[in-house]
Amino acid sequence: MAQEPQLAYSPAKASNVLAQTTAFHASPEAFIASCVRDFQSRAPDVVKSRTAVHAKVLNRNVAVISSHAQVKHILARPDTKDDKDADNPSLVATGAYKQFLADFFPGPNLLLSDGVAHSDMREAWAQRMEGQEARMRPFIRQAATEHFQSLAGSQIDLYESLKSLAWKIVMRTFLLLDEKESLFGEIQKLQEDLLRGQFSLFPVSVNLGLWQSPRSRGIAARNKLRELISRRMQPLLQGGCPFHAMSEKGLTADEQNEVVNHVLMFTSSLAVKGIASLLTAYLLNMFLYKKDGVRLLDNIQALQGDELAAMLRSIARETERLSPPIVGIMRRVTREIVVPSGSTESPDVLVPEGWDAWLYFVGAGRDPAAFGDNAAAFVPDRFVDATQDKASGLAFSAHGKACLGQDFVREICIGVIEAMLDSGFSLDGDITAKGVRDWLGWEAGAGGEGEAAPEDWARDMKQLPTQRPAKPVVVTVCGGEPH
Repeated sequence: MAQEPQLAYSPAKASNVLAQTTAFHASPEAFIASCVRDFQSRAPDVVKSRTAVHAKVLNRNVAVISSHAQVKHILARPDTKDDKDADNPSLVATGAYKQFLADFFPGPNLLLSDGVAHSDMREAWAQRMEGQEARMRPFIRQAATEHFQSLAGSQIDLYESLKSLAWKIVMRTFLLLDEKESLFGEIQKLQEDLLRGQFSLFPVSVNLGLWQSPRSRGIAARNKLRELISRRMQPLLQGGCPFHAMSEKGLTADEQNEVVNHVLMFTSSLAVKGIASLLTAYLLNMFLYKKDGVRLLDNIQALQGDELAAMLRSIARETERLSPPIVGIMRRVTREIVVPSGSTESPDVLVPEGWDAWLYFVGAGRDPAAFGDNAAAFVPDRFVDATQDKASGLAFSAHGKACLGQDFVREICIGVIEAMLDSGFSLDGDITAKGVRDWLGWEAGAGGEGEAAPEDWARDMKQLPTQRPAKPVVVTVCGGEPH
């Protein structure tokens, strides 16, 4: 018999707002997993796996939801121009993100819009970016080949190196900008200042002339970036590039302003870090993962044609599932909602009006209810058969607000790997940090003892603003001749 909907579980110290905010900021996985495991130990008959956790973060009531079914339920809620409640939805992005994003990525933009406004804007951008991944494919492969050629035989910090490569790809894609141009470095530095301001723990704008707070510097960087991007985009907009579909009549002043707003986001340090995070996990899985002493790379090199393409896609999807670069997204609840648990063994979750719902993709991607007993394990061929209807990870969100750039980012990942394999490059090294191995799914999949403890994640991983190992992952770039 179904139970009455309940509020998300509250940790024992729910009243300590500062402690919870600090704990969540330090390690979302450690915070959430500790809360859920504590709840399970005290009430094993109430919850069988991950459950929604009630936290007090930045003095707001937050329901952190990490069940795959519940995250998908929220993402699938109608938010289109055909929905009768489209202009009065029960879950909105604008209210949730405004506090964190509006000062740094001003609207109108896709992140700070809902309902019909979002639907119309998304449709326009889907047309503008149509086929972008195919147009960029040759450059991605060329950039990757040249990048690793310059590093052959060297030891590198993999994440930092891939961040450098991601900057080259992003700048060329959205601004037709080459790294040799002085504007490249100027925009890169300003974007990094913006990000530091956005995630500063001192969220106050102070400008004393000789000293500025990080937030103040971030806002100043935003203003300068909009000026530089607008100037750079003027001739590009006239020619319809770098976007595929621009109005033949030209863009109005408001439309040009909106394009600048989005290019500011597309070329952000946050976007580049996200790409570098996913690439780091993908390359580690491809070149360093072993099971029963056998390298995954050895098995891949025996494949050709469609079999190779299917395996590369499967590894990419499995990497997205286990190691999403962004840990989750937020929604503001405008009126009370009930989120089904999907099981008679667990109660539905009641989220009151005025709360925030934080959808935790890391937990949803490892939910045994969706992915089986090996949900925490890296299984390279999990998604090889594209005809099977399987649950997927949520690295790019889903449904009406899925990331517009998901095909482009996947093209980057596949393109980099193909370029490395074709040119004979590989990586050599060893991953020993237990939290990093668990982030990759290796602890439960390559002879490990199971999932790492929360303290392992807290020690070994950074999860905000994007997920990456806390300490440099040093690898050697090997080869350079086609296999």
